[in-house]
Amino acid sequence: TGKRVFHGEMIDISRGGLSFTIRISKKESAHLLLGRQIVSEITLKGKQVLECLGLIMGVTCQHEMLKEYSVHIKFYQELKQHQVTDVLNLVL
Repeated sequence: TGKRVFHGEMIDISRGGLSFTIRISKKESAHLLLGRQIVSEITLKGKQVLECLGLIMGVTCQHEMLKEYSVHIKFYQELKQHQVTDVLNLVL
């Protein structure tokens, strides 16, 4: 109840948070995300899933015509450096 699933493209990650882009049809809906808790799931090699719990700190319109927004998350607990490296190895 009250849970929604977003499939977005990650654009940045650090030990303290991440950001990703999603499409949202209404600008008002995008602003309703601010301050919400979120669980980000990142699938690593071998289908291992890294779960990151955090808070949505910002939502920024990237392309108004495409209704594309970036969502900025601050983790409750910092990732370990090897976890960030594992994520970065997926895109390199």
